[in-house]
Amino acid sequence: MLEKISKLLNIETKNKKEILKPKIKDADPYSFNQPRPENYYDLNELIASSQGNNEFTRKMINLFLTSSFASINNLKFHLKQNNWEQLGKTAHRMIGSYKQMGIGYVASMLKELEETASGSRELGKAAWLVKETESYSSEVFDLLKKELNNFS
Repeated sequence: MLEKISKLLNIETKNKKEILKPKIKDADPYSFNQPRPENYYDLNELIASSQGNNEFTRKMINLFLTSSFASINNLKFHLKQNNWEQLGKTAHRMIGSYKQMGIGYVASMLKELEETASGSRELGKAAWLVKETESYSSEVFDLLKKELNNFS
């Protein structure tokens, strides 16, 4: 079972020294009930709350990038440990910052992950949601790093 989870999350296990390739998207047994949006993020809410203060906006984006990266690693760790309580709590804590950054798609996946952790505890579904959250977030992180130049 550990190898299956590791394969879903693209994590190296002690038994395997090779890097595991992610599954082809069409082969995933799980799906998310929302299509991927055209725009990965929407900073309008953040910009409005900053009242045009570019330095504040820049700091908030950097804070989001740092904390979200760490939180995704925590999701993977708690999933690997089968720590459902901490998996759900971590997902719950992440939802607000993803909404603030206009990344509703991931916020919805995190909400579903939180519900899975507190309800059915379906390991395959949780692993799939963590993997998708990480994958989509990685794309968003790259775009937001480029966006930082607009707030110099």
